[in-house]
Amino acid sequence: TLPELETALSGKAEVLSADIPSGADAQDVDHFLSAIVAACERHAESTVTVDVIHGYRHFSFLMYTGALYLAALGRVTIDAIYYALLNPQPQLSPFFDLTPLLELPRWVHALETLRETGSAKVVAKLLRGHPTAATTGTDGKAIAEIMDRVSDAHGAGLPIELGREVGRFFAHKEEAFRKLLGSDHRL
Repeated sequence: TLPELETALSGKAEVLSADIPSGADAQDVDHFLSAIVAACERHAESTVTVDVIHGYRHFSFLMYTGALYLAALGRVTIDAIYYALLNPQPQLSPFFDLTPLLELPRWVHALETLRETGSAKVVAKLLRGHPTAATTGTDGKAIAEIMDRVSDAHGAGLPIELGREVGRFFAHKEEAFRKLLGSDHRL
């Protein structure tokens, strides 16, 4: 289907392909991921849309892993990850946006950091410029500032200040925080 995709996107977007192993052997996984990273490294600072529709079933998982790795490196921007469910004709085959699966590990890491260290700095970082803040009327930056102050008070061993900031969060920002996360279709 690569020629069809190239034809459909001609003049609209550049389509690149990379030769990858079939994944029949265990070492093919490393080669697969290396090929993805090498292909994207040649186009550093590009925006990439990932298609996990075509190929063997396990390619979807490998592409997701590769996209997570590339996003973590920060050398390319993963715009979206799409999967299409193939229905028999005449039913429509819907597309699913799997992009939220890139955001979920970041939140898991942030919550693990909070639980293990008491620092909400990673949570604050995720809240700054949160994409749904404007649509929900919530200020992710204001919530992030409280998270930073909670972390600073905890790290400095200041129980009065810690209690004051935690109280401020629960009194003024807890509902906004819930609303912000509840409206986030990426999670």
